[in-house]
Amino acid sequence: LTVHVPFMLRGVSPRKHKFVLCGDERYGFDGDTSWQVERRERWPRSGLPPATQKFVEDLLNHFAAPNGPLLAVLAGHEHTPRADVVGSTFRTPPCLEKQLNEQCLAMEVAGLRPDTDSHGGFVQYVSPAACDGGYRLVEVRMLR
Repeated sequence: LTVHVPFMLRGVSPRKHKFVLCGDERYGFDGDTSWQVERRERWPRSGLPPATQKFVEDLLNHFAAPNGPLLAVLAGHEHTPRADVVGSTFRTPPCLEKQLNEQCLAMEVAGLRPDTDSHGGFVQYVSPAACDGGYRLVEVRMLR
């Protein structure tokens, strides 16, 4: 899923953050500090709409891996790179070139690279600013 503004993922996304994210409880009249600079109407006093909160909850609980098919969210807006990981992260063991043991062959068959971080869940990737040459390369491999 590609979005401009990242989602506020409870327990994962940074809480003390300069930007108000999608699903952020700070959304509302008092949390809107940029309305004059951006020349737009100020956010409503009613705050975060229940539909937005439900969408973010459903995204995590029903559609995001491992419970659903969604592997990642690719976002920007903040221009500060980070990865919000929901689920397990594991490091695959290293394999020496001359060492062809069963574990190394099993990793190769499963599509894993030796000595790299892998995620067994859902990740929200926030990318650096493209105007400054920033980008994010994401590799998805099928595990069999």
